[in-house]
Amino acid sequence: MAHDLERFDWALVKSFLAVLDAGSLMGAARRTGNQQPTLSRHLSELEAQLGTPLFERTGRGVSALPAALAIADAARQMQQAADAMRRAAA
Repeated sequence: MAHDLERFDWALVKSFLAVLDAGSLMGAARRTGNQQPTLSRHLSELEAQLGTPLFERTGRGVSALPAALAIADAARQMQQAADAMRRAAA
């Protein structure tokens, strides 16, 4: 199955990390200043692009699935690279 990574959006990764770290969409929304529906849409988009679910949505928040844990380190490396790029440009 071909996944649509041509249109890969860094905002999706930022939202993924925020939700992963907060453990809920609401917590991630508070931390980032984004709206819950935006974060949920970002997660759904990232899951569609990767072709796999990343979180189990529960009444109490979200639970990271193995695929989310498998990409967490790479996502954090992307975050660090983006931070380094910002610092270098400043």
